Amino acid sequence: MPRKAALTFGLLLFVLMLLPTMLWAEPDRKGSKDHPLFTRMPSMHIVNYREANFDAYKFNTAVRAQETVEGRFFQIQYRANKEAARPSALEIVRNHMAAISQIGGEVVYDDKNHIATMKISRDGKEIWAKVDAIVGAYTLTIVERQAMTQSITAQAIFDEISQKGFMVIDVHFDTAKAAIKPESEPLIAQVADMLKKNPGLKVSVEGHTDNVGNAKANLELSQARATAVVTALAAKGIEGSRLQAKGWGDQKPVADNNTEQGRAKNRRVELRKI
Repeated sequence: MPRKAALTFGLLLFVLMLLPTMLWAEPDRKGSKDHPLFTRMPSMHIVNYREANFDAYKFNTAVRAQETVEGRFFQIQYRANKEAARPSALEIVRNHMAAISQIGGEVVYDDKNHIATMKISRDGKEIWAKVDAIVGAYTLTIVERQAMTQSITAQAIFDEISQKGFMVIDVHFDTAKAAIKPESEPLIAQVADMLKKNPGLKVSVEGHTDNVGNAKANLELSQARATAVVTALAAKGIEGSRLQAKGWGDQKPVADNNTEQGRAKNRRVELRKI
């Protein structure tokens, strides 16, 4: 066979070998993209995509428990290409769990079937991710946690406490823990500034929980969180004689504990004028 004909035949053979893959591949939804945290499963394409600068999502943390995470939001839905192998839900979930572990993240919740919640701290951000899979398809929801830009000022805090006698302050903690998250630092700073500008004011920092779990543990957690806020204010120069910490556990709900929205409102820290 002449050299030119052989090259032509070889090129034709290569195209024919590639043709099934070309036919099976399907384009991603216009404007969509992968999140840099995860590589998509093989032979998948994006069918739905949503991105928002700031939104909230309730991530599973236990069988009947969720944590609401706010921040930059991504939701990407993948589906297997036509004629491609369709991985099981469990295979998809296990792949994502392995991927997060390899880069230093952790699995927060695994239903042993088709849902997993994962978390990682990266580049100064706490990133939450949930994979929800069925055979041949899955949805990946990711929130890069961040606080809404704090518009509250020391004067606004003082005005509300003066008028109402108390104020709920949006201090963030990890689930079942009492360490104050870094995104709450600007708020703590404003509370300290308010107290410095009003030296005659004394406040009680009061912690509250929802009714999920053991009542004794909830009481201890609420006390620990109130104490953590008092400690943070003292570290900013507020005299200990002007501060007290009190935990109420689930004894003083302000909303219905039978709904997630109600439980979220009941998990709070209040400043009360003494």
